[in-house]
Amino acid sequence: MPYPVSATQQHSRCALCKKISMRDTIQLRTGYVCASCVSVKESRLGQICVQIIKLKQERPPSNIWGNVGVAIGVTFTVLCVLAVFIHYSLAFFLGFIAVWLYQSTSRKSERTNMPFRKTIAAKINRLCLEELLIHRQLSHIYEQYLGVPPDWLSRRAKIIERDGKCCRHCGRRMSGSRVPFHVHHVIPKAQRDGSHKLKNLILLCELCHSKIKEYGHDFIGRTRRKRLERRRVHTCGVGA
Repeated sequence: MPYPVSATQQHSRCALCKKISMRDTIQLRTGYVCASCVSVKESRLGQICVQIIKLKQERPPSNIWGNVGVAIGVTFTVLCVLAVFIHYSLAFFLGFIAVWLYQSTSRKSERTNMPFRKTIAAKINRLCLEELLIHRQLSHIYEQYLGVPPDWLSRRAKIIERDGKCCRHCGRRMSGSRVPFHVHHVIPKAQRDGSHKLKNLILLCELCHSKIKEYGHDFIGRTRRKRLERRRVHTCGVGA
């Protein structure tokens, strides 16, 4: 759901298209962004992924050297089978000649297909660079979202992997623990500098997260806090 634009931001410019827009805008911590610009960038990412998959699945067109190699392989396979009934040394000699001819035709076929492969590689590289640029633009925008950013699940996975699946406060490990784990904002989201940047996120267990009483983090009520304390006594053997 797009955020409304306040009166102080009416003359600001979109962070992506640098144009002034008064409708379908998403308010950020600093300025705003057009919802249409974000949707266009996200749809373009999907198109790039599809194009890269199609380019990787493309095969070079058939050439004369490839056909010759297949014909040589089939012909000498039949000859080797027939030569076995005559003499094993003749079958070995024909097999050696077949391998040598097939390798020669394969190298020539690869040289013939080299321009096609270079063209495909150049297209994939251009698409990858465009994808990286769009990812950086959207990542910068998502970091300034007032609510939950669209890429929150991927950010959470990165934080869990970065912190080694352990609570940064007590060292509790996620594996084998019945206590849920949360991704905590070091600078609260309610503050101006409380962005969704990875350096502002850490992994905490629910017990440690419930002890934080800073502004914007007192979200656990009295009943829930007592339940967490009972769980801590049961799992850690430590009194409240």
